[in-house]
Amino acid sequence: MITLVLMRHGDTSWSADARMTGRTDVPLSDRGRQKALNAGRALCEVRFDRFVCSPLSRALDTATLLTEAHGALGQPAVSDALIEVDYGLFEGHSAASAESAGIGEAFRRWRALDGGPVAPCGEDLAGAADRARDLLYQHAQGTTLAVAHGTLLRCFASEMLGMGASRYRRLQLDPCNALIMRGDPAHARLVAANVPPESIPALLAEAPAR
Repeated sequence: MITLVLMRHGDTSWSADARMTGRTDVPLSDRGRQKALNAGRALCEVRFDRFVCSPLSRALDTATLLTEAHGALGQPAVSDALIEVDYGLFEGHSAASAESAGIGEAFRRWRALDGGPVAPCGEDLAGAADRARDLLYQHAQGTTLAVAHGTLLRCFASEMLGMGASRYRRLQLDPCNALIMRGDPAHARLVAANVPPESIPALLAEAPAR
């Protein structure tokens, strides 16, 4: 049985301000670093068969801190396939700053629950989900821990669940929390969303549904 634990990186100064953080390499805040350490301690009894992460520092540093606190994770395999979605014209903007920049209407349309799949000059969300799928299911077996980004991971999960990547906002994923999925690509199911690290071990210990 394939199990994916899809963890968002820790907090940053931009996430605290609700700014769209795509390819900009914003580091973890002190709060984010502490959350990552706490997450590693919460997972210390879990053994993962595979550990992968995005190359952006907020994800890579989260993974490094998880390893430091966990003690038996080892170093993650770093892949560009897990880099965050490119937000194009909206990169770095919050709703308020988008209004000030004269792109507020376009920003609101894109942020709508079932909004368009591509931000202006940005990345197609289904394409982003596809690159994550190719990496996460390649040679997948047992339990994979992936540390990456909120939009990418939710796009991937939404696509695999048949909702379509552009409906990713139906899933919540806070910093250092996780989506847990089970099954192969043709039979993927969501076990739980926005799971805090301390709840992950018990969910992974439950027998998979048949």
